[in-house]
Amino acid sequence: MTMQQYPKISVIIPVYKTEQFVEECVNSVLQQTFSDFEIILVDDGSPDKSGEICERVKERDKRIRVLHQENQGVTRARANGVSSAQGEWICFVDSDDTLPANALNLLVSATHNPTDIVVGFLNECHNIPAKMSVEKYRENCITAKFINSAPFPKLFRRILFSNSFIFDIPRSIIKGEDMLMNIRLAFMTDKDVYLIPHKVYNYRIHAESCMQCFQPTTDYEENYHIERKKSIPKEVYKQYQPYCIYSQLQALRDILKYNYNKNWSSSVFIKDLKREIQEAQYSLQWKDRMILKWKCGWVLRFKK
Repeated sequence: MTMQQYPKISVIIPVYKTEQFVEECVNSVLQQTFSDFEIILVDDGSPDKSGEICERVKERDKRIRVLHQENQGVTRARANGVSSAQGEWICFVDSDDTLPANALNLLVSATHNPTDIVVGFLNECHNIPAKMSVEKYRENCITAKFINSAPFPKLFRRILFSNSFIFDIPRSIIKGEDMLMNIRLAFMTDKDVYLIPHKVYNYRIHAESCMQCFQPTTDYEENYHIERKKSIPKEVYKQYQPYCIYSQLQALRDILKYNYNKNWSSSVFIKDLKREIQEAQYSLQWKDRMILKWKCGWVLRFKK
């Protein structure tokens, strides 16, 4: 196969227990106004008919390929899809979601710029810059304040995945593995990130979504933070530490809201959080001051 025959975009779709959605997902990609792509369906050992459906839809279009693997989780499914990809750019789509018809066309329109990452949105956006510095993008990957923490709706230059560390995420991380992957990819490039201020992804929330039944705990968040710190090069961690603290505080609020445990204040997660706040001289919001002071019996010296 010559270089001219390689597709511009490899659309990677991990598939697990989505027999009622996967065909609609594939159809939405096939109906794109941009056609220079391949679809790689990665059946992650689905116990339902998802794998059979993947094989059936493959017969419709020569741009579709199907990989089958034993159940290893979405991160490994994405990794196997990337290792098989031939496109210059990688696009991830979850098998219970769909793409608007012009999504790939909008995303690929920014790839002529000197960038390795193009970011779209789940809704139409207004008054946003055409590009973002890689430093600001890294901050956003850690906090998810402005940019979605999922690997969609985005394009990544395939060369960014040359380091296997991108997918070296324990299966015990069931919430936030997307964010870890995004953080790691953000540190694989030093180029500005280009933004597409349009809706380029249809995200579906349904009862079978794994996040619908997830209960946050201090043990989970402590393990997650360990993986987040691994994702940031040691030599620049201090620069990004305040953004990690912001995310830790967000996690603490979720724990207290959804899964309160009277022993949370003596957890390793809280001890490490307090230490990092002191190290960074992090300025807390008044609500967080009250939570940490009242529950932990600990008075902070606040940065003015």
